[in-house]
Amino acid sequence: MIYIEAIMLACLLFFGGYCTITDLRRGIVPNKLIVYGLLGGIVLHIVLLFCGAAPYYPYWLLNMAIADVIALGMYMGKMWAAGDAKLFMLLYFLIPPRLLDSDTLSHSIVPYIFIFVPALLWMAGDSLVRIIRKEAWKRERFSFKSFFSSFLCIVIETTAFHGIWTWLFPELIERQALLFAALMLVYAYICGTFSVMKRWYVVAAHGLVIVVLWICNQWSFSLPPWTTYLIMATVLILQRFCSMYN
Repeated sequence: MIYIEAIMLACLLFFGGYCTITDLRRGIVPNKLIVYGLLGGIVLHIVLLFCGAAPYYPYWLLNMAIADVIALGMYMGKMWAAGDAKLFMLLYFLIPPRLLDSDTLSHSIVPYIFIFVPALLWMAGDSLVRIIRKEAWKRERFSFKSFFSSFLCIVIETTAFHGIWTWLFPELIERQALLFAALMLVYAYICGTFSVMKRWYVVAAHGLVIVVLWICNQWSFSLPPWTTYLIMATVLILQRFCSMYN
């Protein structure tokens, strides 16, 4: 079994590396290579199943399904190109199931941390270099009133979202904290992106949910730790800094 897993990891490195090179040189991820990788992966997975790896597959499949849905959502939301989403799906497919822990869905989110944290640091570094070179930067108007209004709407809506889920599935949320945190980020992005989520009646409906949860003793007001505010402020400042050039 270990030899088949080694071949899978070698394929992961080959297809990931080759597609990276073609993306940098020509701006494309070849569809033929994706198909070849999938076909080769199917053969290797079949061999693994015959070698007794079946018990490791349920959580691997579930994690991969969630991760692929997120990738598809980012493509539909124009955050990723089609090639990016397809390459991500292929690389996840080539991960040997035995390498992932069972009884957790965190592995559907961890790959995105390794993707977007370095990307954010790269953009910050790129912006810093451009400032040193004294390049022209984008000047965007910033309204504290508009920012605070949007921020308040997002807080109300995500609080209602969090309250409903923790009320209905408290044990699941506790066991799958990282996945739920990612879902919160996705919902916050939806609330801040789509104009319908900023309509007064939508915000009021979320506020009504909070009131109902409060009456049912399923939610109570509490201030988060000061470190949370510090992290939020740091992220917002970094985002503004990166948006000067990126």
